[in-house]
Amino acid sequence: SCGFAEKIDRKILKILTGMGGIILCHLTGIIWFSFLTKSSLFSSAVMVSIPFILKDVVSVVLAELLSERLKKIKNLPI
Repeated sequence: SCGFAEKIDRKILKILTGMGGIILCHLTGIIWFSFLTKSSLFSSAVMVSIPFILKDVVSVVLAELLSERLKKIKNLPI
C-alpha cells in the first residue's frame, strides 16, 4: 500500500477529498452560471455558491463522522 496514505490520518484524507469535490462542484457551477447569465465570476459566486459553502462543508464533515459511527456499529469496510 501507499506509504503517503498510511502517514495521513484517513479521516482527514476523506474530509479533504470531500472538500476537493465541493471546490470542484462550486467552481464548475460558478463558471457555468456566469456563462449562462453573462455575469461576472464574482457576481455568480455571490449568487450561486457562497450561500451554500458552509452547508456543504458541514455536510462533508458530518458524513465522515456518520460513516465512522456506522462502521463501528455494522463493522463495515468504509
